[in-house]
Amino acid sequence: MKKKTKFTSLFLIGAFLLMSYILIYTNQPFLKLNKNSITDEGNFLSLVTPAFAQSIDETFPGDEAGISAYVNVGQSIDLDKVKEVLQGVEAEGDGYIIGILELEGLPEEQYPHLYVNNDGWIVTYYSKYAPTSLIMQWSGYDGGTITSTTLEDAIIKISLTLRISYSAIQGNIEYYHFLYSDATTLVLTVDTIQPEDGTGTKHTDSFIFSIPADVLCYETSWLHYVRNFERTSSDSTVAIDDEEISVIRGVVGEHQVNGIMKDAHLIPDRAHTVSIEIDMDGYARDTESVGIAVAFVYQ
Repeated sequence: MKKKTKFTSLFLIGAFLLMSYILIYTNQPFLKLNKNSITDEGNFLSLVTPAFAQSIDETFPGDEAGISAYVNVGQSIDLDKVKEVLQGVEAEGDGYIIGILELEGLPEEQYPHLYVNNDGWIVTYYSKYAPTSLIMQWSGYDGGTITSTTLEDAIIKISLTLRISYSAIQGNIEYYHFLYSDATTLVLTVDTIQPEDGTGTKHTDSFIFSIPADVLCYETSWLHYVRNFERTSSDSTVAIDDEEISVIRGVVGEHQVNGIMKDAHLIPDRAHTVSIEIDMDGYARDTESVGIAVAFVYQ
């Protein structure tokens, strides 16, 4: 009998203001946020104020946007081609268009907004009312390193539509949170359980995080995911410090629940435990998996 497969991954967006790392602490991964330095774990990008902020201030809805990814492709963009792939157009005017972009494998509520202008700017974003954790791309994720986000996947889709080489622009993609304009760092940590065929009916996993008092955390949000294609009575539960925050029951297919972490779970200089469980009505099959993603936005 094979053991279950379990992954805890870390995706970092930030430059020089943190040290985020995973240690083994009572047999559980431990994530500590610190402002003093960085490590080689994960991927580092800065939350950077967009250069276009002033030039397109009248056309981009910065007062409505939250987490975003953006890039200038270095050439004029045919907005009619962009319009063809939008699920819906929210606004358009002289030289720009805004709409909703469908991404395969995502529920409709996770489709990102898309802003494109004919000066070459592409911005994918979620509403300021949406949790930052929505950037976690569960579709196609099988554990290990997080290599993309839903916002980057939206840029990939639109670049293919426009026949623009994604490899040529990938290194220029930046992130920014319009609601938390002073935030410099985003950390996305993920824990998943993917039981092997024939293993037991219940599997659990957890990780621990700590936020030092000198870190200003603007938002901590989560995204609970279940994939189940062959049964209807499997349940998955996520808890923080032994308090249930999400329960998904009897799902066939894929299902997600998201939310914002309570202040009681963010007390500084204290270890907080995030745990996830899958409870099945029979032996495990490899078509089933569950995951929890937690996004920290801070300075």
